[in-house]
Amino acid sequence: MKVLFWFRDNQTDKAKKGVIMATVQVANSDGQTVSSDFASTYKVHRKDYHEGGCEKEKRALIMELEAIQIFLNGQTGREVTAPEIKAEYLRRKPRKTPIKPKPIAESTPTLQNKPTTIKEQIQGFMQKQAARSIKNSTKANYAIYAKKIISLIGDLPVQEITVKTLENLYYSLSTEKSNLYAIGVITMLKAAIRPLLIDFKIPEPNRQKPLTFLEQSELEKIAASREALPEHLHPACDYFLFLCETGLSLIDFENFKERHKIINHDGILFLEGTRHKTGKTYFVPLSERAQAIGEAYQWQFEFSNRVTLRNHIRAIAQFCGIEKRITPHKARHTVVMNILDQTGDITLAAATIGDDVATVSKHYGQLRVSGYAKMWEKYKKNK
Repeated sequence: MKVLFWFRDNQTDKAKKGVIMATVQVANSDGQTVSSDFASTYKVHRKDYHEGGCEKEKRALIMELEAIQIFLNGQTGREVTAPEIKAEYLRRKPRKTPIKPKPIAESTPTLQNKPTTIKEQIQGFMQKQAARSIKNSTKANYAIYAKKIISLIGDLPVQEITVKTLENLYYSLSTEKSNLYAIGVITMLKAAIRPLLIDFKIPEPNRQKPLTFLEQSELEKIAASREALPEHLHPACDYFLFLCETGLSLIDFENFKERHKIINHDGILFLEGTRHKTGKTYFVPLSERAQAIGEAYQWQFEFSNRVTLRNHIRAIAQFCGIEKRITPHKARHTVVMNILDQTGDITLAAATIGDDVATVSKHYGQLRVSGYAKMWEKYKKNK
């Protein structure tokens, strides 16, 4: 795709005062227009107006715009768009009417001392934001984003920023933190480096949250550490292990007595219940650990509130050196992933947690064992 330039004389009173309208349009190599959205209008001032047009000025403008196009192509390593050419053209064009400088604080960087690195540019941007009447929460977010930008690319000259720079920054932050955090950083950076325009569009965020679960070795580590835990964490440890063995949702666990009954089938104890969310009946074979925990609490599990339970479980993970962010709901993930790891049977996994096969397939992997195996290997490599 290339940028074609052509002109039209505007025979208005404004034009007679010395304005040529130069339209810039993006077109294919065969000259066919791609989109009118790329059209931009430049106002080129000249001292004298005369009938018949200003061919000299037109040729000079074409040469100037083409030179800008070549310069930007070399800087970015790609074919730049019309808006980028326009921005660079307007940046270079001097003002005809001098503007009286407004009184500024001594600490504010002047136009003659423009920042040359990202760090300096961000610092100047933050000084401007400090003088604005904006929410304290917005200023706090800016401070967090600024610190992150400076730590990653603070020494990079502003003119060396390319689309690839922003792509790498976005994907790094979205992986490390979240899509929302990455979007905030990129948006602030683009605002700070204006009038330099980078043609980078933030991709659609992945709506599916990354799957977090515990492997069997991590569960055994938690069980082995129970006695070493502070005493007030013992119930939370037992409850979490019970959830990881049975796959119960937290709301069903809260109302355990009313929603469940224990059935002895051929010498094996099963937990029978109806899931609150889906209304589906499920049967879960009770492992020795789950049975021992249930009997120790006489199948009556009590805890003050969900927030306390969640905080205690996270404290247990930290005590055991498990860096994953685990919650009571992650116990359901753990049950499903362990069933798939051992059997590859997603129907069995769905029946165990009282959910639809389609829903389990959507959240936990492929229906085929081969597809699941690939997902499992990918998780182990990237964790």
